Formats: sequence, C-alpha cells, structure tokens
Amino acid sequence: CLHGFGTGIGQFATALPTIRAGWEGPVFALDSFGCGLSSRPSWTLGFGKTEEFVDAVEEYFIGPLEAWRVAMGIKRMVLLGHSMGGYLAVCYALRF
Repeated sequence: CLHGFGTGIGQFATALPTIRAGWEGPVFALDSFGCGLSSRPSWTLGFGKTEEFVDAVEEYFIGPLEAWRVAMGIKRMVLLGHSMGGYLAVCYALRF
C-alpha cells in the first residue's frame, strides 16, 4: 500500500485487516520519504515542468521501491495506492 501526499501508512490502519483477509500473499504498507518514520534524502532535482524533470521525480520515488522489491525477493506484486500513492503505483507499473 502506498499512501497519499503528506500522510503515512496510518492512512491504511483500518483497511489493512480487510485487505489482508482478502489476499493470500503478504501485505506491506510503505512510508514515502519523509513521512511517518522514514528518512528524507536530500532533494537535488530542483524544480521544473519538462518531461525529463517529471521522469526524474518519478524515479526518485519508484526507483527505491524497485530496489526494496528486489531486496525483499518479491517476484510479483500488486500495488494499491491512494492519491499520490496511486499515481506512483501506476508510474511503477508502467516502468517495471
């Protein structure tokens, strides 16, 4: 589960038991950078509106998600997201 902008995994607190009951595999709720107890790496991308900038921002968030998936040994996964988390889930699915 990927939460929306400015929130944390607590957003899914009441939904996780239901999601878990209806899903055979493991369920993970992940905090984005700087949310919940997650650290926040330095932002070095600046600001912009070009396609290259948007790609770099998306990679800032979904690159570490892919690294986490590989490190966890997860071969396939289903992403669920709310708001910005939903956007990032689609970005991830399109890229990987």
